[in-house]
Amino acid sequence: MNETFGQQIRLLRTKQKIKQLELAQGICSVSYLSKVENDTILPSEDIKRLLLNRLGINSDIDSNEQNILSELEQWNQTIIKNETEKADELYNRIQSLTSSFLKKEQLIKVYIYSIHYFVMKRDFDKAAEMINEAEEYSISFSLDDKYYFERSVGNFYYYQLRFKEALGHLLESEKLLPQNLIDVNDKAQLYYSITMSACNVDQFHLGIAYSEKALEAYQSSYNLKRCVECHVFLGIANTRVSNITEALTQYKKAEQLANSINFTDMYYSISNNLGQLYAIIGDSDKAFEYYIDCYQNLDNYPHEYRAETIVCIVELYFKLNQMEDVKEWIQTGLSFVTENLEDPTEYIAILNLFNHLCNNEIDQIEEKMKTQVIQYFKKQQRLFMLSNILKIIADYEFENSNYKNAAYYYDLSREFLMLSHPENLSADNTIVHN
Repeated sequence: MNETFGQQIRLLRTKQKIKQLELAQGICSVSYLSKVENDTILPSEDIKRLLLNRLGINSDIDSNEQNILSELEQWNQTIIKNETEKADELYNRIQSLTSSFLKKEQLIKVYIYSIHYFVMKRDFDKAAEMINEAEEYSISFSLDDKYYFERSVGNFYYYQLRFKEALGHLLESEKLLPQNLIDVNDKAQLYYSITMSACNVDQFHLGIAYSEKALEAYQSSYNLKRCVECHVFLGIANTRVSNITEALTQYKKAEQLANSINFTDMYYSISNNLGQLYAIIGDSDKAFEYYIDCYQNLDNYPHEYRAETIVCIVELYFKLNQMEDVKEWIQTGLSFVTENLEDPTEYIAILNLFNHLCNNEIDQIEEKMKTQVIQYFKKQQRLFMLSNILKIIADYEFENSNYKNAAYYYDLSREFLMLSHPENLSADNTIVHN
């Protein structure tokens, strides 16, 4: 895309296997054409037009520019809507258009839209290359260019798990939001992206504010599935800031709306989080109702979801000191994960932990934590899960008046909780459930 006019003429000519004599005939001398192709002379607009015409390129500059801009905007919209096949088709057409002479403002748009396109394709090396190409022209960005550049770069950093940088670029893009150029779903998606980035840097109040903006926009366009997702996030975020009443309200709204439109994709997230929320507020009957319903209705979900639900059930029974139920569900869990998970190691470790706690075998727990568990979870970068395990042990030690040991495990739990933050890791595939 950086070729000069002369280089592009030579490329088009050689691709079409046209000799210089054939192309130059009736337009200019062969020596003149050679100088054009070698960039030692800049041809007049008339010569450019004639050469392009002979090569089969539209030489009507105004019409050609309009066609290019139209193709670019159409391509951008397919990228925004995540219409991969259409975006691929248009990308190939854009590539053929860029074989002809492009003005700087058109080239800028190609680079900026390419960032978002390659992020969508998960080709992050190519996306990074396009960011560098676009930045060379940043002084010439229009306001719309700045908006799409900041937004595309924000998306790039989000998928690189660099959430702080993603949030900065996305917030900057909001300041440049071209209200008259994008539809309401596009605006809602920007707010939703800001929401998720804020969540991942623990800025839950900011996340709540933008989730509410996204929800309002999605409601206005009747994008009900996205509305469900916003309600779920608002439930999670309000739980994190200890606004339990509002969290419960948001989860129930998500549940009612998902049921009304038969949106089953969010079933696990809603039911599991409602179970955890009722456990937090001390309504164990309601918590078990959601956990058991979740456990029984996960046939179409990854087996890890059922394993996590079993762990939630075990933990709640343990907190209620119902040790026979704890042991029964431990055995259910061990059988399930052994039979269904390719690598059940972490769930076996957690269930065995509760088994040792039931039997007051704290010495065995400490030995396994030092020699096996911590090393395994660190190696797998399941640090959030490790933090939760250490907190369970700390709570047990505290309740048994072993305050020194409790303090040790609480500190260790906080340490791994901080390390589990994605910004502190090069790559962490942990899925964090509230």
